Amino acid sequence: MPVGGFAIGFLTNWLAINLIFSPLRPRRILFWKVQGLFLRRQEEISEVWARLVAAELITVEKVADAMINGGHGDRTRAIIQKHLRPLLDNSVVMKLTAQVTVGMTGYTELKKAMNQKAVLATRDVFGDPSFNRERAPVVASVLAGQMKALQPAEFQDILRPAFREEELQLMVVGGLFGALAGAVQFFSLTSLPF
Repeated sequence: MPVGGFAIGFLTNWLAINLIFSPLRPRRILFWKVQGLFLRRQEEISEVWARLVAAELITVEKVADAMINGGHGDRTRAIIQKHLRPLLDNSVVMKLTAQVTVGMTGYTELKKAMNQKAVLATRDVFGDPSFNRERAPVVASVLAGQMKALQPAEFQDILRPAFREEELQLMVVGGLFGALAGAVQFFSLTSLPF
């Protein structure tokens, strides 16, 4: 009985785990439409997953920090500076006033300082917790839209790895509970007088 209980518990958990992810596409079996539980709820799961990821993992602050200070942050800073340069150079009055006041070299240094201040200002804006809370729904909306647009196999490939590592353990635990139930049955049938 314990061996049979282990097999039944193991197989029951294997079946339950597989029903979460398969079949990929809806199939008709007699009067029922069957599809993996996560895949059937793709819209809802996409919304919840996107909100969680946008609030905790891919915040506006983290993305901006990676863009400005990450591996290619110099390119991002150069783009910011490239867009600021015309603002400074196209204002004839400001340009002439600055050149007359601090000289040509001073004007160049002033532009560099303003560019650095602009980059620092972006850090302040993106680091603001209330700004991040306000923008999180926008990030979540984009992520949810992308998740909802995935094909069932692609959607499964995003979620399944989180379960795959623990699947065998879950099946063994089910088997152990089945074996325990089988052992209790065996001892109750052989030890207890009827």
